[in-house]
Amino acid sequence: MRAIMAAILMVLSLGATPGPSWASQESAISDLFVQGRTAAAVRAAQRAMRSTPGSASARLWLAKALLEAGDAENAQVALDAARERGIDPILLVLPQAHVRLLWGDAQGAMVLIRSVPLTGFDIGYRARLLLRAHAALGQWKLVAQDVAQASTKAWAGPSFWVDLAQINQNAGNLAGAYQALDRALKGNANFGPALALGGELARRRYGLVASLAWQRRAAALDPGNVGLKLDLAATLGDLGANQEMLAVTRAVQRMEPRNAWAFYFQAVMAARAGQFGLAQSLLQRMGERLADRPGVQLLRGAVHIQLGLPDRAVAALSLLVAQQPGNFMARRLLARAASQASDPGRVLEALGPMMSRADADGYALMLAGRATEAQGRAADASVLLARASQRQRRSGVLMMAALSPAPDPFEAQVRLVLGQLAAGNAQAARGQAIAVRDANPGNAQAHMLVGDVEAVLKNWPAAAAAYQASANLEFSEAAVLRLSRALFHVGQGEQAQRLWGSFLSQNPQNIVARLVMADNQMVAGQWPAAVAGLEVLRARLGNHHVWLMVALSQGWLEMGNAPQAQAYAQSARSDLPFQPDVRVALARADMAAGNRAQARRLLRAALADPTLEDRRAAALLLTQL
Repeated sequence: MRAIMAAILMVLSLGATPGPSWASQESAISDLFVQGRTAAAVRAAQRAMRSTPGSASARLWLAKALLEAGDAENAQVALDAARERGIDPILLVLPQAHVRLLWGDAQGAMVLIRSVPLTGFDIGYRARLLLRAHAALGQWKLVAQDVAQASTKAWAGPSFWVDLAQINQNAGNLAGAYQALDRALKGNANFGPALALGGELARRRYGLVASLAWQRRAAALDPGNVGLKLDLAATLGDLGANQEMLAVTRAVQRMEPRNAWAFYFQAVMAARAGQFGLAQSLLQRMGERLADRPGVQLLRGAVHIQLGLPDRAVAALSLLVAQQPGNFMARRLLARAASQASDPGRVLEALGPMMSRADADGYALMLAGRATEAQGRAADASVLLARASQRQRRSGVLMMAALSPAPDPFEAQVRLVLGQLAAGNAQAARGQAIAVRDANPGNAQAHMLVGDVEAVLKNWPAAAAAYQASANLEFSEAAVLRLSRALFHVGQGEQAQRLWGSFLSQNPQNIVARLVMADNQMVAGQWPAAVAGLEVLRARLGNHHVWLMVALSQGWLEMGNAPQAQAYAQSARSDLPFQPDVRVALARADMAAGNRAQARRLLRAALADPTLEDRRAAALLLTQL
């Protein structure tokens, strides 16, 4: 890459064309920096190099622009070119320190930064780099000193506060990130990097829909910035705005025809639409670029499964599971692929870490049970299949949230808290959790840890308060799940439902939110709305989520479509034939279709199972036969 950049610089030097004076071009580039239009600044510096081929300053500006874009490698090429053209070496020190920071050499960057005078030289840039170096080295007291000093200085412009906001976000201090971003926007409400980071933070604080306006503004301000366009495309895809996402990715491809991320987003869109052959073709056009990215590996595996290529899926997903052993979604897909490939040993290997968990979901347990059965261990298989039946009951809808566990930046503290709980030291665990929260008041996960301990102690009002504090900082699925549960326990069920409605309005494609809303709609007898939402989920999740198929069977039956209800009940039965709620669903459909004898047998078998959830309803049905 550096050789390519050097060649480009040489071509720009040889192909000089008359143009505006250097002074006017430098002023224009400087203005673009003030606006935070990074891509535009890069292009302007490149134009300046063409018109002033011997200018070392043009190359320095190009290096600075590339550094703001995070491209340290090509920035180093530009700095070397500026040095060769005789620029004053002192002007290269801070950009060289910036390169070191991007390369992960914070200590080396610090040496360079300290060699620059405190006054009479780009103090604002120096302060930014010093702040970032202190943060990279974990010197948080010095970070606090940097911030205190900047708070009263005119040179601390929006760039300084954006850097601080990013540092705080990376450290989990969301409250600090929000405050720093506000400070940046007060300095310049249309500063490009502030708008881009605002999109990230709005997504965490409020949801996808809230982030969209920020990202549109950032992309419009710097239309040649491919990274901003790809961020916008990702959000549009997550919102299900597929046509607009496609338009944005095609705009990217007009600038960079072989951009791998554009192909990836288009492949995701094709897979969501069920066009798996097209998705595979788009993934192939990516070649090996992004091949090590977890999302790409997961998509490859899912596409191979849908195309009936289980061996390829096993190969792709095995790599992902090796890289991310805690990725349970990848483990489920790997188990499914191995099951299709008739490899029960690989199925059990993939699901092993999940089987010991109390919240293992029904589909994973069912796959494990069938694999164990295929190995001839009938007794062990029966235990797993019984667990699968219990986990697929309607009351277990929220357990599907285990598909995406929340990351925990306090792993060591969490282990300590859990150890205290296991030893019966509940109050010590509570004290430890509160200490973590008090030391990290701006961190959503710290408040969530307190809520989790209070929930274990059945102190639901305190748990609700802690979860609310967490949700106020980060409106995440994990926070909403916990907060809604606590609200139900304190008798605020309606508020819990409004909470889910608010979350779904911001994240309309969220699976767990749709499940919860559909469950509420069924309880309220709003069958058309419930079925519509459940059909959207079935299109995304497939026919192997037994609770989903049972719910759809009931919904279509309530709407008068007995054949469709029967088909969905049969699909559920193919996965868990002895699950009592599945038997009841099939019995309902058989009754509607006139198969009274079959319905009677199914209901009697369901009532004989002690795990049947709604025994009264099943008994009432039986009296009608």
